[in-house]
Amino acid sequence: MRRLTEDEFKATAAPEKERVGSDEEPPFDFWEYFELVPPEELTELDFSQGRVSYAWNTRGTVYRHV
Repeated sequence: MRRLTEDEFKATAAPEKERVGSDEEPPFDFWEYFELVPPEELTELDFSQGRVSYAWNTRGTVYRHV
């Protein structure tokens, strides 16, 4: 799995989003992608519990913002 480009990442944060239900299964193994992100890019986030609290589907795209 490759990391998103800057433009692809920005597309996940588009204003047209709908929150994913807490009981909805992820469409892929999020943690596999997470491991590709350098720790210095996640300084303001805490994933130590191994849990994702919020995710959004970005309307009109294939992206899910976590």
